[in-house]
Amino acid sequence: MLEGAIRAIVGGTERRYGAGETLEVPAGTPHQMTSEGPARVRWEVRPALRTAEFFERLYGEGPDSARAAASRPSSWGSSATRYA
Repeated sequence: MLEGAIRAIVGGTERRYGAGETLEVPAGTPHQMTSEGPARVRWEVRPALRTAEFFERLYGEGPDSARAAASRPSSWGSSATRYA
């Protein structure tokens, strides 16, 4: 986290991450995250594998498209994405 804060659920455990902290998700672990307002993060996926394909399929028409909005979990609002 560079600035702001996010909430994340990783493997069923919810936690808040603030500036200076690192969120690590083990391979194959169900997870979801959302910001608590404006936030800047540095995002790395290692190894990348098919991550680009995932986001292209999810947001292929852009993050504001109706299809992208429909795929977000309603329980976390419009800024969250679930990826398992």
